[in-house]
Amino acid sequence: MGSVRRGGVRREGRQTLRVEPLERRLPMAGDVDLFVSGGNLRIVGDSAANDISIVQTAAGKFSIVGNDGESFRLDGVAVAGTVSVSGITKTITMNLGRGNDAVSIAGLADTVTASRLFVFTGPGADRVSVSSARFNGQLSISTGNGDSNADGDTVSVTDVKLTGPLIVETGAGNDSVAIDGVTARRAGVNTAQGEDTVTIAATSPVAFDTLLLSLGAATDSLTIGPGTLSLSKGRSRFVGGPGDDVLAGRDSLTPGSLARLAIDGFEGVS
Repeated sequence: MGSVRRGGVRREGRQTLRVEPLERRLPMAGDVDLFVSGGNLRIVGDSAANDISIVQTAAGKFSIVGNDGESFRLDGVAVAGTVSVSGITKTITMNLGRGNDAVSIAGLADTVTASRLFVFTGPGADRVSVSSARFNGQLSISTGNGDSNADGDTVSVTDVKLTGPLIVETGAGNDSVAIDGVTARRAGVNTAQGEDTVTIAATSPVAFDTLLLSLGAATDSLTIGPGTLSLSKGRSRFVGGPGDDVLAGRDSLTPGSLARLAIDGFEGVS
């Protein structure tokens, strides 16, 4: 940097700084570890964007595919291409960490998928789909907060039968949850803060013993039907929370379900 002397005082010259534009980077595919032990399958992702499909091919057997160039390790050994696992009769656990993750789990009609399924995707705009599955226990989906643009998570549970509870939890962000053709003992849906959309029984009946639903702050919408929603035991509750929340499709509740249901915090109910 140059300098100039004026009146015996040394003055530094002005330096011009240039900012080089950064190259835009697309999310990269991640590394995924698979562990099989004692009838259980554990899937662990990393902080990159993991995009995985899990397809049941027979009782206890699954094919696992990376849709965006993911690298797989099965019990610590690298596996190229599609990964096949067998003997899965108990619990499937997925923990995909940070990043905009996508996971789909497709079972076989009239075949038990596993005893339980737990899906954790962490912060990011995530997509989770579970379809045509049967569980002798619980299905739990937790997606964490959306990304920095307030883009939320998308969760779809379709044609799923459970002997245990269904739990869906999404964090902050504008989330979308769809539950269609599902039977479970009890269910809980919590979408937290954000402009959330929840759809239940869009095409096929949904039946729970009880349903506790909380949409959190902001303007949310809950739509039931045209399929029917049955709440057969105990007390159920729909809570809209702060914001101009709307519930549409109350008439899609089966006879007797309304008597077991408390509705709070909705500006409009139809």
